[in-house]
Amino acid sequence: ILSEQVYYQSGFRMPYVRAHGLYTGMAYAPSNLNEILVWRAPLFMYSTTRCAMDRFMQGIPEYPIWFKFMEEQESISYRDVAKHLAVVLLPWDHALMTFYELYSARMPLLLPAAEWMWRFLYQRGQLSVGERMY
Repeated sequence: ILSEQVYYQSGFRMPYVRAHGLYTGMAYAPSNLNEILVWRAPLFMYSTTRCAMDRFMQGIPEYPIWFKFMEEQESISYRDVAKHLAVVLLPWDHALMTFYELYSARMPLLLPAAEWMWRFLYQRGQLSVGERMY
């Protein structure tokens, strides 16, 4: 985002290097082929999404995919994350290191559509740092 901001303000395109999560040593190796991990998020939408998904999945018990929602204080190793079929990520910030870590590991990521992305990013204030909007 900073590179785009500089371009917008100056007309100059700055080179940049994307963040990577190579230090995790994680590589996509799914063994839980019927389980999709839903990464926890400090958003109101996380709990409501969880409730809606639970109700939806109750209506189709024979569906072959199960969504595992991470708990508030739950910690999971990178090795265990890589075993899931995919990860649902409800972003709460415009530059989540979690995104780069998962992306670098070639994890399939399920993300909201662009119009919902803006709603999530600004749900907690300006770029989710808790500041009031102008």
